[in-house]
Parts: sequence; structure tokens; C-alpha cells
Amino acid sequence: MKNLINLFLVYIGLTFISSCKEEFPSSLKTDGNPPGQISDILIQNLNGGSLIRYKLPSDEDLLYVKAEYEYPKGTKREVRSSLYVDSLKIEGIGSTQPLDILIYTVSRSEISSEPIKVTINPLTPPIYLIKESLDVMPDFGGFSIKYNNESKQDIVIEILKKIDNNWTNLESYYTNSKTGLFAVRGQDAELSDYAFYVRDKWKNKSRTNK
Repeated sequence: MKNLINLFLVYIGLTFISSCKEEFPSSLKTDGNPPGQISDILIQNLNGGSLIRYKLPSDEDLLYVKAEYEYPKGTKREVRSSLYVDSLKIEGIGSTQPLDILIYTVSRSEISSEPIKVTINPLTPPIYLIKESLDVMPDFGGFSIKYNNESKQDIVIEILKKIDNNWTNLESYYTNSKTGLFAVRGQDAELSDYAFYVRDKWKNKSRTNK
């Protein structure tokens, strides 16, 4: 009887495995051909980038959509979006100059379609908006800096001080808060020159305020 029970359990297990194999046959389907291109493209320019919306092709073996572009010049970047999403987000652009983007669809066999070229026109990068918002106020033993970071970017506010006629990094303040106030202490009660700039995680840097 024990052997009969064991055989019965083995039979159930094999039947279950067989059913699982038949349940998802299309998930790995591929025909070796490049997928169709995206269509109905809409571009929403953003601060420091763009949101590109589109309609996906109907190919069953479509795996993802990718965008390729060069920024800064000589540096190639790539952004991917799955087949369950109908948009790509381009971020980290430190200028408002037009930027060409090549968009491909890619199959499960990693076969790419012919690219479609679109041009985005990024709005003012967040680092410049944050830099313009800096409000420096005298404070006990130094000064305080108030800032606005509406898009909650991961940024660094760099504080420089002129020492022996050279600009030296005095402090780096990391934040992704929408707004804030921080203090720089330990400064002598004497006339000194300070400068400020903002940088982001993509190594974009604003001009320096002095």
C-alpha cells in the first residue's frame, strides 16, 4: 500500500509539471524577426529631460523598448522600458539644447527593430532652478542657506571659500528635500569671499554664484 501511495504522488507531481509546461507556451515564443516599431509618439519636455509616450507594436515576442542617446558629447547612454509600460523617461540632461534620441523595440531573442529618431528639447535643468533659489543669510558663526528643490532631485550644494587667493571646498550639503535650510558654522568674524554651485548625480554642475 505504501508503494502504491508513493507511485500515486509521483504521478500527481509529473502531471502538475506537465500542466505547468503547457500553461505558458507563448511566454518564450520567438520567430527570429525584429519586432515592429513604436508609433503615436508624444513628447513631454521636462526640466532636465523628457517623457516620451508611444504605442507598442503587437508582436508577441516583444520584450522591451530602449532609447539610445549621447550626452554629454562622447558619452553614450541607454534607457530601457518593459513591454508593460508605454513610455520612456530621459533624465539627467544638463542643458536646454535639442537632443536626438534613437528608440528601438527589442525581442526576446535580443533582436532590435530599426530605430526611430525623435528630438527632445529639455526645459531648464533642476540644478539651475535650485541654484537660483539659494538665499544666503548671515548667521551666528557663519551663515545659513535656504533652498527650493521642487522636483526633489538628489543634489549637492557645494560651498567654496577663497583662501590664500584659491577657491577651496568648504562644505558639501546633500539633499533631495523639496525645500530646506542649513547652516555653515565655524567661520571667523572677518570679511571673506564665498561661492556656491549645485551638482546632481549625473555630474551636471551649475554655474558658480559668488
